[in-house]
Amino acid sequence: MWKSAISNIMLAVCVGIAFFLTGCGRQSGEIKENVVTLTLGTFGNNREVRQQVELFNEKHEDYQIEIREYERYETEDGGGIERLQREIVSGNGPDIIDFGYGYSVTDILGKYTEDLFPYFEKMSVQGENNYFTNILQAFAYEDGLYAMPVSFRLKTFAVRSSLIGERESWNIEELMNYYGTARNQASGSLMLYPGETKKDVFGTFIMGSVENYVDWEQGTCSFHGEDFKTLMEFANQFPDTLQITEDFSPMGSFAAGEALLYPESLSSIYDIGKAERVLGEPVTHIGYPVTGSDGTIIHASDIMLAINSTSEHKDIAWEFITQFLEEDFQSTINEGFPINKTALEKQLQQGMQTEYTENADGSRTPIAKSEIIFEGEEPIKIYQITQKEADTLLNLLERASVSSAYDSRLHIILLEEVDSYFAGDKTLDEAAEIMQGRAQMYVGEI
Repeated sequence: MWKSAISNIMLAVCVGIAFFLTGCGRQSGEIKENVVTLTLGTFGNNREVRQQVELFNEKHEDYQIEIREYERYETEDGGGIERLQREIVSGNGPDIIDFGYGYSVTDILGKYTEDLFPYFEKMSVQGENNYFTNILQAFAYEDGLYAMPVSFRLKTFAVRSSLIGERESWNIEELMNYYGTARNQASGSLMLYPGETKKDVFGTFIMGSVENYVDWEQGTCSFHGEDFKTLMEFANQFPDTLQITEDFSPMGSFAAGEALLYPESLSSIYDIGKAERVLGEPVTHIGYPVTGSDGTIIHASDIMLAINSTSEHKDIAWEFITQFLEEDFQSTINEGFPINKTALEKQLQQGMQTEYTENADGSRTPIAKSEIIFEGEEPIKIYQITQKEADTLLNLLERASVSSAYDSRLHIILLEEVDSYFAGDKTLDEAAEIMQGRAQMYVGEI
């Protein structure tokens, strides 16, 4: 009997507390009865994305985000992108999408994601836009920004300025002429770059210039034109396999002027000065050989965000995306360059200052902020960047205009078919026509 009485008392107390809290919530608005759940579909399972989801959920009582994971290369029912598209069309797609590492323009060809440019324009009206608009524009498709990078990297080539002077771009014919002249002057011992083979040279330049041969908007390509065949011919002059000795030193080869191109992957402010430190003289950041544009190629980093065009909560989805654009987040980016200009400028200012540790005897030791590392070589430590290097990097960032159009399936088609030409089984024209046929079938079907 006593247990029954106590249970009844406890039940009454709990009901009373619940009624009180519910009533207070209705009157003050502090407690929400309904929580709207948004879904974020992610292809990268990125730790920073998860952290931002947790931050958003902590800040909001009425909206919460849950994560739905996708695999880019699924084996059943097509790939993850195809599954995502089917879900969006059926009305079951995630509100927000992170395409993650491996993004290409083919991910958004169906225009099932929202154009983000109007959201940026609204920010501009409010005086909040402080971003590299040329980088955003590089990822546009048919004048719409259907997915946006949170940060980005640059890929280019450095060449000794004494060889090519101060210039910002070149095409394949100019590259061939410079290489031929420099090679003759070196009595035929000049490399294009360490690791050169027929397939590597072809694949490297295609990865950086495929947008010159594909029009994704029209669904057409031109892999049988003279420019492309010139590239195939150029690559065919290199060896089939690597020909290096056991004591070969890539760093030593660059320093001795035995290679024309120094490949650059710029993802940190300290990367901009590495070529000059290795080559030992001023360099020109010339880019990939392309026609009619700057040869510096922009690659999205590991977070590529979009909004489902059929979402009922687009403004809330954009509010979540702006967390990645704010200076607080952008200032933490160290793999890739921030899209926020102020965050990058602060990085550059800090990078130009040498930092020290205090030793027990009162002396100070400079802190290395980065290193130049070649396998088997003594690392070259970098303690700061110069004002000239900072200016050079800003110039590269602000003039870059072409994003990587790399598509793995198209790349495989080209690499498979070029083998017949390199092996001598097909003529140049025959191999190019076969490439064109397979590539056009693929591009036209997307």
